[in-house]
Amino acid sequence: MPLPRSLADVLWAVRFRFNNQFRRRLTVLKCEPPGEAPAATPGVSVVGYGPDDAAPADVLGALAVRFGDDFAAVQQAEAADGATLWVGSIDGEPQGFARTRPGDRVSGWHEPLGPADRLIYAMATRRASRGRGVSTAVLRTALAAVPAAGAAWADTMVWNAPALAVLRRVGFVDLYEADPLPDHPD
Repeated sequence: MPLPRSLADVLWAVRFRFNNQFRRRLTVLKCEPPGEAPAATPGVSVVGYGPDDAAPADVLGALAVRFGDDFAAVQQAEAADGATLWVGSIDGEPQGFARTRPGDRVSGWHEPLGPADRLIYAMATRRASRGRGVSTAVLRTALAAVPAAGAAWADTMVWNAPALAVLRRVGFVDLYEADPLPDHPD
């Protein structure tokens, strides 16, 4: 019998804090761009908002409810730094997102990145929508926007099995483990 939702959330939070405290290693991953339009994920739509595009207030509001009150302010700062916001929705309701940044706008990362490279970061899916293909659709759409001369890069904690699974599913390969960067959000 599955655990009640609130108990499952508590156990997840305890595991997260334990792993974050004692298993502080990252997996660095790379993906060559597919060079083709992504396969559609039934029921999931994805929209990208580039640095010069204003994400609609209702989209930012929905993401703020799910991922933190400061989401709109963080997004404004990220866009000013060249980030694209990729939003995955089900029935018009935002359920998850990821950000990408051109490699020439990334400094101090594990690898030197060029202007055609893209760093994928800050990926999240609403807990109630996990397992419905939101992150897969978001990542595939973001990967399709990587210039042919570049590659996509990501890192995540070694213990973050859901993130590793979706990154590998869309074509990322593990390169190596590394220590977290000083400003890493995990």
